[in-house]
Amino acid sequence: MKKILFLSLIIVISSCSSDNSDSLMSSSNLINPPSWIHGDWGQVITEDPYLTTNDYRFTNDDICVFAGNISLNCVKAGLAPGVAAGVATKEETITSSLYVFSYTVSGVTQRFEFVRITESEIEQVIGSPLPNIRLVKL
Repeated sequence: MKKILFLSLIIVISSCSSDNSDSLMSSSNLINPPSWIHGDWGQVITEDPYLTTNDYRFTNDDICVFAGNISLNCVKAGLAPGVAAGVATKEETITSSLYVFSYTVSGVTQRFEFVRITESEIEQVIGSPLPNIRLVKL
């Protein structure tokens, strides 16, 4: 009788396991930028030396935003609390010339979209009515 009860308990536990899809993520698969975008990217502005822009650093598992040499935000660190609480979702599109990553934590969505122009130039898609931003590999 104990063996039947134990076997029933195992079956119930295994049938309740969750699918670890994009809606609830593990920390090992949060962000996967393609290899063509890895590195540091920024805007070159020669007209105004005092104008600052956001630069990006893409690694194999993170996207970081910089202003000058100061790191403002890394996406992986911002996602970690939402992942732990089970309230984070993400969408990621990767092709040979497009990288789109968006994530939502507690109803707030952040979206990144980049188009590959050349090996050393990408374009950040901002969305209408704002113009896209050209970035060069630093």
